[in-house]
Amino acid sequence: MRSIYFDFETSDRYCIGQLLNYCFIVVDENFVLQEECAGTVALTPLQVPSLGALLANRIRILDHCVEKIPAMRSEREAALHIYSFIMRLTKQEKFALIGFNSFKFDVPFLRTVLIRNGLNPYFNSNLVYRDLYPAVQYLACTNESFPRTTNQKGEFSLSLEAVTRHLNLLEGAQSHESRADVVLEIDLARVLSQKFSLNIVSWDAYMAGFAHSLPRGTLVHQLKPGREENKLRLKPLMLLDCDKRNSLWVDLERYSEKKPALTLGKIKGGQLLVAPYTKIADSKHAETENTRDLALTEYNQENSYMNLQRYFLRKSECDIEQDIYRLEFEDLDRLHAALHDRGLDSVNQDRIIRKSDSKDLKVLWARAKLATSQPDNPGYTQLLQMYGKYRYGGGQLLLSRYNHNPSFATSRSELLADVLKPLENPEDEEIRNQLSQFYRTSAVLSF
Repeated sequence: MRSIYFDFETSDRYCIGQLLNYCFIVVDENFVLQEECAGTVALTPLQVPSLGALLANRIRILDHCVEKIPAMRSEREAALHIYSFIMRLTKQEKFALIGFNSFKFDVPFLRTVLIRNGLNPYFNSNLVYRDLYPAVQYLACTNESFPRTTNQKGEFSLSLEAVTRHLNLLEGAQSHESRADVVLEIDLARVLSQKFSLNIVSWDAYMAGFAHSLPRGTLVHQLKPGREENKLRLKPLMLLDCDKRNSLWVDLERYSEKKPALTLGKIKGGQLLVAPYTKIADSKHAETENTRDLALTEYNQENSYMNLQRYFLRKSECDIEQDIYRLEFEDLDRLHAALHDRGLDSVNQDRIIRKSDSKDLKVLWARAKLATSQPDNPGYTQLLQMYGKYRYGGGQLLLSRYNHNPSFATSRSELLADVLKPLENPEDEEIRNQLSQFYRTSAVLSF
């Protein structure tokens, strides 16, 4: 099976942000590069990056303003570029889509970008999702010859930079430019295969299948790389339910700390590094089993009974771009027609959207129009400021899917305060100065 390695840099660590640059590279079974899809993306009027995001990806934000580089792709054009590239490849064969920490961030972000731009992200089920990060975690837990990696501060780390530097694949600091990071991913996958006999294409990061035939309340050990000298830490999980797509667990450490403890395992395209539970491996097994009994009693009660059906029936309350999967397929088709059917005028585009009762669809449509509208259009400034107050006014744009532990988008005051803080690295000064200048001229912050 051939593979597509990918990476992108974004304006935010949440899906509400947007792409800033991206790269997808196709390799064959011998890691030979065959073709690629890459680009740089102009910032839409809706986006205000944080300093932390730009310090992480080393981006100078004024280089992403369309006024400076008019030929730069919009995010909608970039989404169509990526979609067309993957669709062409997957028409007749399956591909592995591989990133680093992609299960947690890159895949959900990519799907959000495609869906909000009216494009179906599932590619006829011809993508097999793989992630190098859980592979590195697994080797750190189970293979004594895997390097004990540290970051530049000497702290334990399994970041792409730390791992590739210790494997002599990287000299100095990681550039955090998409293409350079993808090349690093390919080099890392090659070493994992040749030196550690782990083929990332065939290796499955979901290791809990053995427990699916066992009864509700079964204990397993989740494998975690320990930060101390011992490379393996065992964390107890309790099985609640499973089906062909997902499994539902209780994190007993979090449960005992009275924190949200439900954990979802995705059987395809997800990770769950676990091993059978043994009392020998857990010196606190009596305490663990007592916690298991308490949790099982609670989740078996009629008024708090929890299984996969009830888990997915919980009402998602966050912003639609933080839970893009709420959008029904027929509404995605409507959004696609409104955004990509060149034969439709604005009146008929709006008519297509109004045929749906979905508030989420109408929100995505309004934002899509606002992102590409011209400043001299009637009502543009007022609408942009309304959006700015909702997103950056503080305490309105809900990020957490379920409101039992709410978190909100970064506010304007937090963004402005952040750029005034002292910098550890003097080389970051230009990034900060550009961002400060951008904040002063951003219309969406002028509410």
